[in-house]
Parts: sequence; C-alpha cells; structure tokens
Amino acid sequence: MTETRIVVVGERGSGKQALLDGLCGQAGGAALDANTAEVVLAGGDRLHVRCLASVPDATALEGVDGLIALVDAAAVEAEAQLAICMTLLAGPAAALPAVLGISRVDLHPDWDMAATLATLARAGHALPVVPFDARDPAQGLMLLDVLVSQIETDGLVTGAR
Repeated sequence: MTETRIVVVGERGSGKQALLDGLCGQAGGAALDANTAEVVLAGGDRLHVRCLASVPDATALEGVDGLIALVDAAAVEAEAQLAICMTLLAGPAAALPAVLGISRVDLHPDWDMAATLATLARAGHALPVVPFDARDPAQGLMLLDVLVSQIETDGLVTGAR
C-alpha cells in the first residue's frame, strides 16, 4: 500500500475548494480539515490531497509526490496567475510531476489554450494542461487521474515508487 501526497495551488476562485469537495463527495473521500482530504483507493492505497492558499516554498513541498496548479481563466489577473505557476514550476516544484488546470474557460471563451501551451513550452515546462469545470466533481477527479498517472509513470521510470 502506498500513500500519494498531492498539493493543489491556485488563487482564490481557481477551483481548489471545489476540487476537494468533489473528492469528498464523488470519490468517497474524507475531509481531514478545511484544506485536506484523503481517499482510500482500491487495494488500500491512499490519496492525500492538500490545498494551499499561497505559493508554496520548498519546505511546504517536502514529501509531496505531485502538484496540481490551477489558473482561473475568467479572472482579470489570469495571465499573472499563469506566471506565478510557471515560477513555481521552475523553482520549488521543478522536480515534481505536475498538471496545470485551467478553470472557468467557459466564462472566458477567448482564453487561448495554444498560447498557454506555447508560453509553457518556451519556458521549458512540459506538463499536461487541462481545461476543467471546477463545478463538476468528475472533471476535478479527472485532474487527479492525470496527475496520479504521471506520478506512477515517473515511479516506473525512476524506480522511486
């Protein structure tokens, strides 16, 4: 049995709490506190998800297996949110499997996903970018599935898991 530790970061309104709520409601997880949930998967493996209100430093990421960074496409400062995520991915989270979730794309149909991918590529970040609706628990779980797949693949390649 393994315990997979995931951190979710993003500005207010990006979908962090909705992701946790979906994990607790849809996946049968248990809220450990207002910012943390845990799900016991088939076979007894545990998925531990913690949301952080601010950009974590290296200390906050110790022992973490993966990162979900969220950007609110409908926010006025969406581009600044993306820049913060890129800084995190280049710094403290550089060695972690990660996925970038873009929420509320439906409220900002002009969001240019191709430009987002190009910006990440120019900065040397190769990670999945997934538009999702945080109001739909199944889509939040999809983000977790993408990240857990990356963590497991990373373990196979490095032999760490």
